[in-house]
Amino acid sequence: MDHQRIQESLKLVRSMKLQVIISAPTEKIADIAPLVDRNLCVVKANKQILVKAFDPKQMLEV
Repeated sequence: MDHQRIQESLKLVRSMKLQVIISAPTEKIADIAPLVDRNLCVVKANKQILVKAFDPKQMLEV
């Protein structure tokens, strides 16, 4: 999906008051992260998996 379709899709989900889980490739994070309530980043390295919550607003403050 392009940037505009992502925004419109998330507006629709919010208007319906649905709770969704979105899985997206890294290149789409910048479009999605500011529009959702919670962001979890899942990283797999070797045989370990790391799940980290982050707030895009805090990243902009740095």
